[in-house]
Amino acid sequence: MSTAPLLSLADVARLEERRVAVGISEIASECRPFGGGMAARDRPGNFTNAAVGAGHDGPVSLDEVRDLVRWYADVGIEPRIEVSPYAHPTLVEHLGAEGFRVRFFENVFVRELSPNVAIEPPSAAPPDLVLQRVDPTSESMIDAFARIVASLFTPDDVGAAEAHIPTVRRIAVHPRTTSIVAIRNGVIVGGGSVEFSGEHAGLFGLAVHREHRRQGIQQAMMAWRLRYAAAQGARFATISARPNVATERNARRMGFTVAYTKVVLVRPAPGLVAVIE
Repeated sequence: MSTAPLLSLADVARLEERRVAVGISEIASECRPFGGGMAARDRPGNFTNAAVGAGHDGPVSLDEVRDLVRWYADVGIEPRIEVSPYAHPTLVEHLGAEGFRVRFFENVFVRELSPNVAIEPPSAAPPDLVLQRVDPTSESMIDAFARIVASLFTPDDVGAAEAHIPTVRRIAVHPRTTSIVAIRNGVIVGGGSVEFSGEHAGLFGLAVHREHRRQGIQQAMMAWRLRYAAAQGARFATISARPNVATERNARRMGFTVAYTKVVLVRPAPGLVAVIE
């Protein structure tokens, strides 16, 4: 592993939340600063409808929170904010005062990277599995990637999947992001991405078709992205997952450890559309 000093967990949180904040602001239709982070909004139900990274640079005012609520409510979107445990206490205080409540928790994992350390999945992938990088200049490949990822994240709602496709397409051509697809017998069965921010690589958006799960494909895709990140000079990688899901288990098998747990808070109200999950 690298001989460079380990980052503190507070540093990991600050860098990861900033990476996500900047990333969603670049792929969403609209964005604005909020509390030292960024708030993004798109079509109602879109997964980019969230504020991220607030409170890491100091206090957040009550007026900022109220203005954020209005900004989302004005276009029919349920206000949603991801809060790290290292955020300033004023943020949590004001969110509570304005009626925000917990939607779910999410663990953020981290592991060191080095080009000199082999990264192999603990479980063998199917022999017919092919992992292929998405060519950001190929319209057909971008479209295939976007459709499979959008459909896998909203498997029971075709309309919602269609609504997510434009956003996933923007991920595929994002200049700091590399995406891959998993192919079996000529059919795409999964996809995932990795974004770079300096020496930090963030793995995200990985999904595998239900019929192809529990066969080592997710681990293979994690390993590919980790090797690629190390080769690009990334010093550490992060990945997020809700507790007790396959991504969490596979991340731990791949050498990740929990860096911190953040909470996703929302402010429901009649007529406002939540993120479709």
